Amino acid sequence: MFFPLLGMDYYLEKDYLKAFYTYALASYEGYEIAQNNLVYIYRTNKLNNVIHPRKIMLVLNLLYKQGNYKALYEMGEIYKEQNKEELSVSYYKLGLKKGDLRNLLPLSMYYEKHKDHDRALKYMNYFIKQRNREKEISNTKLEKIKNVLESTLLYFRKYKLFFKNMYNFKQKNKVQ
Repeated sequence: MFFPLLGMDYYLEKDYLKAFYTYALASYEGYEIAQNNLVYIYRTNKLNNVIHPRKIMLVLNLLYKQGNYKALYEMGEIYKEQNKEELSVSYYKLGLKKGDLRNLLPLSMYYEKHKDHDRALKYMNYFIKQRNREKEISNTKLEKIKNVLESTLLYFRKYKLFFKNMYNFKQKNKVQ
């Protein structure tokens, strides 16, 4: 049987572990849909308690070598969960260089944490612009509310960074 279809059957039966391993086999064969489903199942079904992060990292590394640059973001997320900040940031940067703009938000947070507010604001602005370009059509009221809340939080972070930049600029001018 075709692996991605078998994986979907397991997923619909809520046997997420079998679905994960079936998609892993299909991922090794290079099926992009299986690669995306594999990461989705790992993330949304909390399989990190069952599957060691090292194993998912091996799969993600393979996906990256096969040309799936979105794997870099996921690798960064796993390293962030393991409190390996420098590794995490290096994967986010590489993912951004490869064109995955999801990496802008975690990099913005990293630069804010490390007091580089100008760069954090720049990355946040790019992320918001890109998000506005890629607006998904929401069908349900719940999805619309979720999108409004996410946008509100992003703009709140943006203006917080903006005011931090203004404050830092004024502080620098006072010293000089």
